[in-house]
Amino acid sequence: MRRPPPPGRSRGRLVSWPLYRLLLALALAAVLLAVLLVQQLDLPSQPSQVLTFSGDRAANQAAQFLSLKGGRAPGQPGSEAAADLVARRLSRAGYQVTDRPFAADLLGRANVPMRNVVAVQPGTSPEYLAVIAHHDGIGEGADDNASSLGVMIELAQELAGETRTRGVVFVATDGGTTGGQGAAEFARTWPDADKIVAAIVLDAVSAPPGTPLRILIRPESPIGTSPHLYASTRRAILRYTGNAPLTPGWFDQVSGYAIPYVRTEQGPLLARGVPAVTITAGDPASAADTFESLRAGQLGSVGLTMRNLLAELDAAPSIDRGGPPSVFLGAKEMRGRLVQIAIVMLMVPPLACFLDAAAGSRRRRIPLRRGMAALGWRFSTWLVGLVCLWLLPLMPGDLASGVDVAPPPGSTGLSLGGLALVAVVVAGYWWWVPRARLLRRGPVTGVDRTGGLVTGWLGLGFAALLLCAVNPFAVLLLLPAGHAWLWLPWAARGGPRAMLLVLALGLTGLLLFLIELGSAQHLGWSAPRAVLAMTASGYLSPAVTVCLAGAGAAMTQLGSLAVGRYAPARPTRESRV
Repeated sequence: MRRPPPPGRSRGRLVSWPLYRLLLALALAAVLLAVLLVQQLDLPSQPSQVLTFSGDRAANQAAQFLSLKGGRAPGQPGSEAAADLVARRLSRAGYQVTDRPFAADLLGRANVPMRNVVAVQPGTSPEYLAVIAHHDGIGEGADDNASSLGVMIELAQELAGETRTRGVVFVATDGGTTGGQGAAEFARTWPDADKIVAAIVLDAVSAPPGTPLRILIRPESPIGTSPHLYASTRRAILRYTGNAPLTPGWFDQVSGYAIPYVRTEQGPLLARGVPAVTITAGDPASAADTFESLRAGQLGSVGLTMRNLLAELDAAPSIDRGGPPSVFLGAKEMRGRLVQIAIVMLMVPPLACFLDAAAGSRRRRIPLRRGMAALGWRFSTWLVGLVCLWLLPLMPGDLASGVDVAPPPGSTGLSLGGLALVAVVVAGYWWWVPRARLLRRGPVTGVDRTGGLVTGWLGLGFAALLLCAVNPFAVLLLLPAGHAWLWLPWAARGGPRAMLLVLALGLTGLLLFLIELGSAQHLGWSAPRAVLAMTASGYLSPAVTVCLAGAGAAMTQLGSLAVGRYAPARPTRESRV
């Protein structure tokens, strides 16, 4: 009978590469299946008659907002005057207009009075189409958002009195420049919000002639918009402007489902069950925009698109309201559930290899208990950092904002003092508690290092499994780590530099996400600070951040192995000696 190997002796490799290759092939087959099942979006038929729209009158409507006195930020006289002007124009057009005041906390301002203006024209069915533009603005509000208000008011006047199947509601929201508070309030409190089958948000639509429009669909939570609305909007823009719209790439959409960040108003609308898209143009609006920014030709193209799009949606027999996440690839749709399955399947090969390595360690009598304890102490340090971030908004001194909105570029709401305080607390906790138990006090054997490596893998795998239950899209951030860090035993032959390079490759998912925030979402170098600010305010799901903290603990354990500083955890009594 074969004797078991002596304790700690390792036979064979830690990673079962045949198992990895088999599972990777199955995972790639699942990805291929998801790609093959991409389906063409269904489109309602287009009206045979092209309706007209006056860009000159829309520009004149927009220009009236530039003469208003006072600041255009929410709660300031200019924004109030803009809401009054919208209400008067829509009342004269024959709509049922109501003022809906409310209050909201903003970054740096508490309990700010706001108001939405809602104008309704019922149809023969109980369903509604919504057109939304915010009346607060940046600077003089020329492009953001007088241009959109001008298009909306002219559109409302041209549609006034028409007999419609679906009712139409025009909404001038507040807080469009500060996180979409008005859109969220409208979706939450308007009595017929659940009857809206499609909402189109207009935001900063003026741009030089020939500038392609953009369609924004990024949500505040993993909820997808209406496929019919997206496809119809895309086709209408192409037909009536002559330019194909710019649409988000697949990584923009998947990362938006994973870690939401959205400044435009379709985000809070989608999060509250209102299917919505935003139409915008050009770069982010500037406070320096003036009357010259109101280009009648561009406003005419947007208005022509909107009028014919509303006619098309009104004539559609039915409109899919969406809800389940979807990834749009041009004129095609990939179902979000298939994307989630593909992401989870891609994580299965490293997960299986992590578990196989743990089982092999037990067979070889390699102890894992002290490695797990070391991982636990590292996780406690990350958890202390998270708790400090969550407590910052409650502390005096405006260290961090407690307003759960996506912070704007350059104004995250998280002060340097707050960051310094968190860093000091985390460093102090690490120095006085975990470090005493993880300090090297003698030679560390190969068996101990193997136990630390395997438990680091298990920590990453457990974090990924929890993310699968909380938000499978967020597993995308850990995919590179799962596959790259399997190569750490091989990289160990090349020394610390090779191991650190493999560790860095595993952070590709996080790096791509920060690049996405910095470029496509215009956060620039403040993207990491914005992520910490959203964590502190609770805008990012606490469950997701705890899972990512677990992955961070695994990273620091594997990093300590790479630089030769790893030591298994010592018992409490021994650490005090």
